[in-house]
Amino acid sequence: MTSLAALLDVEAIGEGRYRGESDGMPLPQPFGGRLVGQSVVAAGRTLPADRAVHTVRTTFLRAGRIGHPVTLQVEPLRTGRRVSVLEVGVHQDGRELCRSWVTAAADVPDGVRHAAAPAVVAGPDTSTPLAGLAVDDGGLGALWDGFTAVDVRVAGTGEDGRVHVWMRCDALPPDPLLHRAATAYASDLMLMATVVARHGVPVGHERSLAAEWNAVSLDHALTFTGDGRADDWQLFSQFSPSARGGRAVVTATVSDRAGHPSADVSQLALVWPRASE
Repeated sequence: MTSLAALLDVEAIGEGRYRGESDGMPLPQPFGGRLVGQSVVAAGRTLPADRAVHTVRTTFLRAGRIGHPVTLQVEPLRTGRRVSVLEVGVHQDGRELCRSWVTAAADVPDGVRHAAAPAVVAGPDTSTPLAGLAVDDGGLGALWDGFTAVDVRVAGTGEDGRVHVWMRCDALPPDPLLHRAATAYASDLMLMATVVARHGVPVGHERSLAAEWNAVSLDHALTFTGDGRADDWQLFSQFSPSARGGRAVVTATVSDRAGHPSADVSQLALVWPRASE
C-alpha cells in the first residue's frame, strides 16, 4: 500500500478533474473511505482560499474494480459570500462509483460555539490493538493483511453498546485538507464492526464478520467540527442506534486526545447474514 498522504493527495489532470490511485486493499470493491477521502481533497483543491471543507455526504452507486485508478470530477454548484457547495463524481472505466455533495464555509469569528463532553475511556497507550482482539478469531484476515496506514486500538465497549476506538493515521504533511481527508478515510474502517457487535460478533473478530455477514455501505456522511490531526490519536466513539430490514444506522463522534471535537460521522449500511442466502 502506498502512503496515505500520497493516496489521498489526488493529481490534477484538467479543469476540475483529478486522478485518484488505488489503495490496494484486498476487498471485492474499492474501499469507501478512500473514495470519500479523495473526494474531500478534490473538492478542497477547487475552493477559494478563505474556506475549508466542513461537510461531505457520499452516496455509493455501484462497485468498482480494485487496483485501478479513478477519475474525480468536481462541479461547483454554488459559491456564495460565506458558503460554497460542490458535487464530486468518482468514475472508473466509464461508470460512476459514487457521488458526493461537499459544503465549505469561511469561519465566523463570533459565531455560535459549543461541544459535548468527551467520552471518558482508556487512552490509546492502554487500549488493545485490534490485532490483539483478533487472536481468538484466528487473526484479522485478508482485509488487514499488511495494512499499516491506520493504527487501530480498541478502548472498549460501554454498557450502552457504544464502541470506543482510537485511530492514528501514518505521518501526513501539515495541510489541514489532508488531515480531514484522512479522518474521512479512517472513519469507514470500524463502522460495520460496530453494527454486528450488537449481534454477537466481538469487535476485532473481522474473520467472523466476513464469514457470517454481508455488509455494504449505502451512504456515508461527515461534518468536520474541528481541526484534529489525523496522524495523532483520535477517539472514534461509535454506536448503531437502530436497524431494520437489513438497513443499519451507525454514527460516530470523533475527538482528539484532549477531548476537542474533530468530526461527526453517520452511515447507512445494508447488513444481512450470509446464512440467509
